[in-house]
Amino acid sequence: MANDDAGPGVPIGVDHIKKEPQDDYRALNSSAELTGSSAPCVGHDLLATADSEAAGLKRREGTFVSVPYEMQELQCLELAREIPLELQKQEISSVTSDDQGVEGRTATTQQQKPFRCGSCTAAFTRSWNHKRHMLTHTQERPHRCGLCDADFSDPRTLKRHLRRHTGERPHKCGECGADFRDPSALKRHQRRHTGESPYKCGHCAGVFYDSSSLKRHLRVHTGERPYKCRECAADFNCSGTLNRHLRTHTGERPHKCRHCAAVFCQSTTLKRHLRTHTTERPYECKLCPSAFIRAYSLKRHLRMHTGERPYKCGQCATEFSDPSALKHHLRM
Repeated sequence: MANDDAGPGVPIGVDHIKKEPQDDYRALNSSAELTGSSAPCVGHDLLATADSEAAGLKRREGTFVSVPYEMQELQCLELAREIPLELQKQEISSVTSDDQGVEGRTATTQQQKPFRCGSCTAAFTRSWNHKRHMLTHTQERPHRCGLCDADFSDPRTLKRHLRRHTGERPHKCGECGADFRDPSALKRHQRRHTGESPYKCGHCAGVFYDSSSLKRHLRVHTGERPYKCRECAADFNCSGTLNRHLRTHTGERPHKCRHCAAVFCQSTTLKRHLRTHTTERPYECKLCPSAFIRAYSLKRHLRMHTGERPYKCGQCATEFSDPSALKHHLRM
């Protein structure tokens, strides 16, 4: 602050600034000496932050402000007097802790993830991520679908789920044009083109494109069937099979044919049905010109060439290549 008696053209300097008592600042210096290190002035740090913000505003107005170093030091002293002494000590302690080697760096790393889970060892940098993680422990599912009874703990999962209703599939494969609802499904699909199968079964020769497929496969070996129907006693080894089963109770048929009025419980059934409109028959026999809509139909057809008859009657010695033929035989 310039002296009112200073004439025009006199530069602003240290002599023209009013001196005031600096008791609190001396206390600050004595606190710093107790720590055994030369800690920077807390007031100067806070002032630098405020000045940088003000400078940004001035730059946007097209002007620049340059504060002499002596002025910065004096402003620092003025600001330090306005900061409570206890807060100054806390700030100095945090500064000196950064100079204490590995322990200081470890403490800083821990401070970078201040939001810690009380139920496990997870830690997060943001409160929102911590809050979302806690829902996995409480089983709370606050995000509900407005088109069905599904609910989710994460809004992103709800967003992916809504694409099942809207049919939106924004993620497209650059190799074959296949499209998917979420990027992780596209990534798994692309492994079919590259031949990458990083997930291997420890019980057999099975290899898989993704970890969830391996996890489902392992239940074949363990016999685990954790997904239980709430309407009947049926249980299943994967959630998708349970969801399809539940539609037999609800009567829901969400998959509609765009060529006719047919509706289906499963997307795979709709896909097979669509081939009746396009005459697509992707399953071709290598031993004759026959081609089929379904893989199972091809498998059943191949038994005509191989002579395999795996279905045996329990009443007599008759064998059949097709389970429907055995069923018809048993009615006789």
